Amino acid sequence: AVKAESTVKTSAPKAKKAKKAKKRKAVNVPTKEITYLCSFDNTQQPALILEAKSKEPRPLFVTLHTWSSNYKQCRSSYAGHLAKHDVYMIAPDFRGKNTVGNKLSMGSDAAVSDILDAVKYMQKNYNIDNNRIYLIGGSGGGFMSLLTSSRSRDIWAGVSSWCPISDIVKWHEYYSPKPGSARG
Repeated sequence: AVKAESTVKTSAPKAKKAKKAKKRKAVNVPTKEITYLCSFDNTQQPALILEAKSKEPRPLFVTLHTWSSNYKQCRSSYAGHLAKHDVYMIAPDFRGKNTVGNKLSMGSDAAVSDILDAVKYMQKNYNIDNNRIYLIGGSGGGFMSLLTSSRSRDIWAGVSSWCPISDIVKWHEYYSPKPGSARG
């Protein structure tokens, strides 16, 4: 009985790992890369969209990437989940990665405008349910979801901010290149 019990205990974690690995398998979601006009500076900004299949008005999820990545990150982090629910998604780049020297990427008026103009693009080109527009982001995208929603409260049916950056000075102190360090 002891042998059988120990066999069960050692094989159970392996079975769980195999099951989790199957769940994490990449899903081929038909997303599309587009550009849209940003009213802040009349530039074309890139975004990734997921189109709903239904002809009826459908919810829109505006998904925001982390500051260490760009809009393409949302293909793997959000699109697969949202595709199962037949909703629209747009993942604006909101001025790209937050790198040293890219002053427009982090909380700027340009970045907020990129997000709001992405919503307008979807409303103009797709059958969006204007009462069900959601904003979601994590880390730097979480910070931007809080900032953007505070400047445009009437648009959003809901906002989800996962582990947002809350102390920008500390964030920059940590991520700024330092002579002789691994980051510098």
